Amino acid sequence: MRIVVLDYAGHIPQADLARNLAKLGHTVRHMYCSDYVSGRGAVEREVGDPKDIEFLNISIKKDFNRYNPIERIKHEFAISDVFWAKIQEFNPDHTIFSNVPLIAMSRLAKRMQRTHRPYLFWWQDVYSIAMGNAFKKFGPLSWPIRQSLISLEKNILKGAQSVVAISPNFEPIYRSWKQDIKKFSMYPNWTPITLFPNQKPSNEHPHKKLAVYAGTLGLKHRPELLLHLADDPEFKKIGGEVVVVSQGYGRELLEKPENKRENIDLKDFLPIPELAQLFSDASVLLAVLEPEASTFSVPSKIMSYLSAGKPIVASIDPRNASAAILNATGAGFVVSPDSSADDFSGAVIKVISNEQLQISMCEASTNYSRENFDGTKAAIFFMQRLQASVDATTF
Repeated sequence: MRIVVLDYAGHIPQADLARNLAKLGHTVRHMYCSDYVSGRGAVEREVGDPKDIEFLNISIKKDFNRYNPIERIKHEFAISDVFWAKIQEFNPDHTIFSNVPLIAMSRLAKRMQRTHRPYLFWWQDVYSIAMGNAFKKFGPLSWPIRQSLISLEKNILKGAQSVVAISPNFEPIYRSWKQDIKKFSMYPNWTPITLFPNQKPSNEHPHKKLAVYAGTLGLKHRPELLLHLADDPEFKKIGGEVVVVSQGYGRELLEKPENKRENIDLKDFLPIPELAQLFSDASVLLAVLEPEASTFSVPSKIMSYLSAGKPIVASIDPRNASAAILNATGAGFVVSPDSSADDFSGAVIKVISNEQLQISMCEASTNYSRENFDGTKAAIFFMQRLQASVDATTF
């Protein structure tokens, strides 16, 4: 089978799925957009990759400005045209879409439907709700806009031959939108354990206790928690330093003169080998998500944290799928977003100050990732969904 994996962001699970689909004997083209600033998966050919896999970077040579509506829409129109041309050129039997911005995805979905090309929608976020929340500040006047966004996402789901969500929390939304439940399935994200191997700490931070945040830091995240942690007297006393690996809105907030701290180290997105070393140097890894985002977003960075085998402190709704993993395994602490910033800082300090707790959490993280992060198993699952939808279309 000829398969396109179109992952706009170029994230870790999607690149790994493309490789493992190729290992199963399929011809695979993985496409992503480098105009979007984000942490990347392994999106270049590597020694040992199957011969029938291609990684294709798509760019219109203009940054994706998510916070400027006009520039964002112009980019989504332009990039969707390029993506469509590359899909037609490859002429796949099936296409997997993931992390594609809503307007661009809507345009691609309509073209796929019009030309009778099957696609699987790998549902990483309920994008219309996430975007709609940004318009709520305009009050009732924003209602038509929010409804229009929901209509776009409903049509994308309706036209898909198969929908794979990353969290069971998406199912009630899917049902409430009166979609065909027979097309719906759930498969959680993963990170290959080979990307973040357990390795010896470097000597770069000999007297510091690193609390590391790595990943997107945007409107739905809470960078103020990281500032509060850096200012905590007890955190300073134990040699705590906050390391933030990110770019974009939240990073820019932390760069403001009034927010600069001696014990906050800001880094751009790092290549995976450098990030893996930083994780090994860390005492604890951090995730933050505002309450409203927990129903439609799963911080996939936690999968990478688990793969690295490190303790985790996450400020996320306990009902979130990632929170359920941390609570069930003991791999980290979940601090409700409704709790105070002091509670978040206290949890971080507790982990850093307790060596036995760190060891226990490291073991739990490692055990969970080894038992659950199997790229071959994921590829088999997705192939079953692809084949079922192709058979149904043929019939």
